[in-house]
Amino acid sequence: MTTAERIPIWLHEKKLWISDADRRTTCADVVATLTGHGSDYAVAVDGCGARAGSTMVADPGVRVLKIWQSLRPDQKLCLQRTTSGSGGASVGWHDEDDAGSEMSGYRGAQRKRRREVVKYASRTVHPKRLSNTQAAEELLKLILEQSDTIRAQLKKLQDRDKKIEKIETETHKTRSDALGSNYLLDAYLGDGGGGGDSGGGGRNGGGSGGGDDKEEKDSGITEGASMENEDDDDDDEGSGDMMAAQTDTLPSSPSSSTLEAIGYLERIVKINKKLYEHEERMIRLYVNVERCRDRDQLLDELRKAEVELADTERMYRENALLIRNTDTELRSRLGFIEQLQYEAAIVDSENEYLMGFIEYGRQQSLIENHKQQQHQHHHHHQAATCRVLDTLV
Repeated sequence: MTTAERIPIWLHEKKLWISDADRRTTCADVVATLTGHGSDYAVAVDGCGARAGSTMVADPGVRVLKIWQSLRPDQKLCLQRTTSGSGGASVGWHDEDDAGSEMSGYRGAQRKRRREVVKYASRTVHPKRLSNTQAAEELLKLILEQSDTIRAQLKKLQDRDKKIEKIETETHKTRSDALGSNYLLDAYLGDGGGGGDSGGGGRNGGGSGGGDDKEEKDSGITEGASMENEDDDDDDEGSGDMMAAQTDTLPSSPSSSTLEAIGYLERIVKINKKLYEHEERMIRLYVNVERCRDRDQLLDELRKAEVELADTERMYRENALLIRNTDTELRSRLGFIEQLQYEAAIVDSENEYLMGFIEYGRQQSLIENHKQQQHQHHHHHQAATCRVLDTLV
């Protein structure tokens, strides 16, 4: 048996799989893992006898791999409840139809126990718990599979980019051979001097149409370049559409008038966009100028600004005066606090002096009392001595 092979085992018509079983895995280990310790189930081989449904219970100490390797094609491993007499330790034949003679109450308890066993077995299907290393290996395998998929998708995208670039290069080469290397510039600017005149007239609108062709052509080239820089995305889309239209509708050698007309139309569209933007700016400027022309409104706004400025200045003066008064009051209170601290220090020194004087007087009184007691004791001793002498006499 290889490490990747799994052993199927049946539990109440439910197929479970045993993985990570080695040569030391016994039937008791399988039963303990699938049904829990202390259960009355045992590993059995189904289809051993001549009768249908007959099973043979295996000893708990038998290696499960040994049983698995000796099975015939018509046999399978299953978990069967052992009787109370056998205890699952003996090898013999057992018929699953024997349960029909049991009482209905026992059948209900047996079905309940069976559901609990199946529920427990559905949580764990391995004889040995998966270690952290095996879980990490499975996770690493999944990550590698995902990385391979991402790599394949990136490769497809790169291939498509290369195909697109190749098609664009071939299209550009074909158009360059058919229309010339400067076909895009010719399509935008045109070939004749009249194009410069028309361009100048379109730009100037109702202005003077004079000026030589060279200046108009130069100005047209400059304006076209500036428009190309400002509207780069629009140029790319317009040029792509124009070239696609030329490829689909025009013959291999289109006339210069058609290209010139296309170029002028595109330039007119861009000029219209510019005119629209300038018109919006002029409208905003006109609104601002009209606002400035209203003198009364400006005077009212100026008066309001002056009033606000005066109020702000007055508030500033009041705040400055309040700050000065507060500072003066704080200084006076600080001086008063210093005076109180000085007086408190004097009172503390007087208290210390009085306490020392009181302690000295108390000590003197104690000394005098002690002397008086000694004198009285001496006087009593003399009196007692005199009485003793008088008694003796």
